[in-house]
Amino acid sequence: LIVGLAIFEDDPGEEPTLIDLDATALQFVEGEVPGAPSYWVVEVTKVYAGPEPCSDIINVIVSQALAPPWGFVDKYISPGEKVMINAAYFEDEDGCWISLHGSTDYSIRGESEI
Repeated sequence: LIVGLAIFEDDPGEEPTLIDLDATALQFVEGEVPGAPSYWVVEVTKVYAGPEPCSDIINVIVSQALAPPWGFVDKYISPGEKVMINAAYFEDEDGCWISLHGSTDYSIRGESEI
């Protein structure tokens, strides 16, 4: 039994909405089954460009079993650290999420990389 597993998929027919924001990294979640995403749970602190997210707490997908391109992921981010995110924003009837899939220009950077 797998509870709470969500597979996030970008809609290939939909042009992504770009978002640029600051957030606080809360928790890293490693995908546990094939195809499951790995993501940072973050708390949004300031949106510089793009839509206001549907929630202040949002998942930022940093890897998943999808073909490249993928953006840059700072491997040294720690929970509680301020991060800067530039990526694709998605929203549907189940909520919203951010994804680094789709462009090498996307990124999540911790304080040491900002």
